[in-house]
Formats: sequence, C-alpha cells, structure tokens
Amino acid sequence: MVTSDSFRGIEDTTSSDGERWLHTCAYGDGSAGSGNAEKWIQVGHLQHMNYVARQLIRPC
Repeated sequence: MVTSDSFRGIEDTTSSDGERWLHTCAYGDGSAGSGNAEKWIQVGHLQHMNYVARQLIRPC
C-alpha cells in the first residue's frame, strides 16, 4: 500500500499521523504487529480526514 503511487507518503509536513503510522508499520519501524480492527479504523479516519482538510485549503 505504501509503495502505491496513490499513497500520499510522509515526505512533506502535511502528512497525517495515519500516514506516518501506515509507513512505520509497513517498514517495521513501529511497534510490533499491525494493531487490530479498531486501530485500522482510527488510522484510516485520520488519513482520510487529513486528505479532506488538505483539499479544502488547496487554492482553486
């Protein structure tokens, strides 16, 4: 998932906690395991809400 062209990445200052968590989980830099369903829902919401907020402040 994190190597997909559609993954927004963690390279800039606009990345969310969700994106950083996905990246660290994928590359083994985070805590052991990948969490549970509740954690995935939380991370997914963080990632999606960050995306929405970035789209709203983007100049037209």
